[in-house]
Amino acid sequence: MWLSVASIPIYAVLCIYFESNWPTMGYWRPAAGSLLVSSIATISFIYALKVGQIALLMPILALTPVVSAIFSYWWLGDTLSTKELLAIISIVTILFLLNGGANFHWYAGASYMMVVALGWGLGTVFDRWALGFAQPFSHAMFQSTGNLLLFILLLASRGELRHSAVTGTTLKNIVLAASVFIIAVSTQLYALQDLCAGIVESIKRGVGTLAALIWGIYFFQEPVKRHQTGLVFILVSAIAWLVWPV
Repeated sequence: MWLSVASIPIYAVLCIYFESNWPTMGYWRPAAGSLLVSSIATISFIYALKVGQIALLMPILALTPVVSAIFSYWWLGDTLSTKELLAIISIVTILFLLNGGANFHWYAGASYMMVVALGWGLGTVFDRWALGFAQPFSHAMFQSTGNLLLFILLLASRGELRHSAVTGTTLKNIVLAASVFIIAVSTQLYALQDLCAGIVESIKRGVGTLAALIWGIYFFQEPVKRHQTGLVFILVSAIAWLVWPV
């Protein structure tokens, strides 16, 4: 919730300085769809964490590019070349294996994580649809505002709103997180103006997985197994192949 509080004023300033037009009437249907599926996915993710072990459920999130590609084609008419399709399939397969998919079973919380994968994949499609009627910073600002209002209502209905205050020791972290969040979201939205949702989601998941591995190695000295090294090399190659302009 506090991530949205920190992000909204920054988005408002970016809108004033870099965007001249407000969303048109056609914006509100896909915007509401994006807000709805992202909220459902967030709640489902919380429940998945409560009932299951996140490490065992991560392979399911590899399906988000598949969801994005299918619904982007179905709803928006976005098509993929043979090269793009093969690259996405390669990335999804490698992400599944890197996250322990070779030993995957239907663990507790898997149903919730399936909803998360569906929600996040659909959210990217709704975002691309909405960007036909709004500019990126405006869309980000409205989505952040909607998320904030929904979480305030949720916390208030559960009597937990007064427990959500920020202490001085976490304010710096929230500002830092908001800065990273704004850069990541803005980059994704600008990419969605020109690229199919399935491509953007594949790149996002692939780069995110690589960043998580590097983070674990650098900050927590996590060991990297031999097969992971090979998969990372293939993943980098698949991402490069996907974005290569030929």
